[in-house]
Amino acid sequence: MNREQLEQKARKIQEEAKQAQAGLQTIKNLQECYVGGHRFVFHILQDEFHQILQMSVQCSVCKAGTDLFEDIELIMPDDKDIVGGLADMSLEQIDVESPEEVEEEAVETEEVKTEYKEEQSSDGTYKVDVSSILGKKGEKNEKSK
Repeated sequence: MNREQLEQKARKIQEEAKQAQAGLQTIKNLQECYVGGHRFVFHILQDEFHQILQMSVQCSVCKAGTDLFEDIELIMPDDKDIVGGLADMSLEQIDVESPEEVEEEAVETEEVKTEYKEEQSSDGTYKVDVSSILGKKGEKNEKSK
């Protein structure tokens, strides 16, 4: 037997030992789950906006898991109070633009600054002068005094 054969044999034994250690650790983890229950983590594989390619759960402790679904089309809930006219529609049916596209298409509006004056009277109520907002600068209502 030469050095190369011994190194190959040592690598094989190391790999078998590594797998045996992993098996022992898995048994320990399974015992923990048996006593305390599994701690599941959802994994979702989504390639496109309107479709889930795969959904699975896996225990973060013992790594046991299962695929729940494959190729699921996402749909809106059937509740018009929540989603309005989009109720029970698939996301593929709804024309959704990215936020950047919406911002680019938005019409620029002139920013209007409004000023108002606020005074607190002795009885705790506030009087607000909105004449500048209404375009009646300088006019005062004499009846309110």
